[in-house]
Parts: sequence; C-alpha cells; structure tokens
Amino acid sequence: MKSAASIVYRDLESSPALNDTIQKKLDKLFRLSERLSVQRVVINAPHQHHHKGSQFEVSLEMTQGGKPLNISHSDDSVHLAVKSVFNSAERAVKEQGAKWRSKRHIDKHTSAPTTTTEEEAPQAFDQAS
Repeated sequence: MKSAASIVYRDLESSPALNDTIQKKLDKLFRLSERLSVQRVVINAPHQHHHKGSQFEVSLEMTQGGKPLNISHSDDSVHLAVKSVFNSAERAVKEQGAKWRSKRHIDKHTSAPTTTTEEEAPQAFDQAS
C-alpha cells in the first residue's frame, strides 16, 4: 500500500540531502509494513527567536491499516529531528504490526470445543467417581 509522500518545508528552504535522507527512511518504513500509507512529512522552523537557537519540528502523517498515526519531534538540528521522528515511527509501526499479527494468530488457532460421544461419556463419569 505504498503511496507517494509529500515533503513540505515551512519557513525553511528545501534541501536535496534532507530529501534523500527522508526518502531512504520512508523506504525503510514501507519495508516494515505493507499496510502503511504515508501522506506527508512536514519540516517546520517555527520562529527564530529562541535563546538557544532555532528549533526544528518534523511531523509525519501516516495511516496503518486504516488507523491514522501522527508523530512529531522537535530538535535543534533538523537532521536529528528527522532521525528521531522516523525512529518513533518505526517503533510504532512494529508495535502495531505485532498487535495485528498476534490477534490474527489467536483468531486462527482457536478451536471449537470438543464433544464427547455417548460411548465415552459413561467412561468419563466412572473415572471421575
């Protein structure tokens, strides 16, 4: 269910190196789950009046199996913010996939209750006495 994600820059110029890094990390996410769809990656440099320098915020908007999942992270470095948001997304995709697989296996391996035949019933009653 791979979809083309748009990379949006707000108050920041586009960077080919950053685009390449984001695309590699998106490819890795798509390898983790075939039910994943990423809509947007937003890189934001909100305002420039921090005492310690500018903060970059990166947010990732995606759905997995029809459930929306939005992850964001901010850092002093845009590259660290991208790395952190994709690490969080990878953990979330793996956790959701594990939940889905465990639920699928529980449903698959449940069996119907066994019934005893008339010949086995008296023997089972005699053994219990």
